[in-house]
Amino acid sequence: MLESIFPSEVTGNAARITVTGTQSVQVEQHRGLVCYRAEEAAFRTADGMVRITGQQLDLRAYTAEEAMVTGVIECLSFSGNGGGRP
Repeated sequence: MLESIFPSEVTGNAARITVTGTQSVQVEQHRGLVCYRAEEAAFRTADGMVRITGQQLDLRAYTAEEAMVTGVIECLSFSGNGGGRP
């Protein structure tokens, strides 16, 4: 019933990704940080991997529910399916 009213990112496991210009990416409902360095950050999600590449990337916030990456965002990519915890 709720699925017909609310989008899957609210009722399910789908990650919600918010990109603000080329300065920040917020990833909600991630399943863990896989890689983090000044040029790349990668997160596991229910649907696979989310990879952020750029320059001077900073993991501005990180909790079990959400993460915020700031810097010069050059690319956001998705790969795989079912990137749940190993």
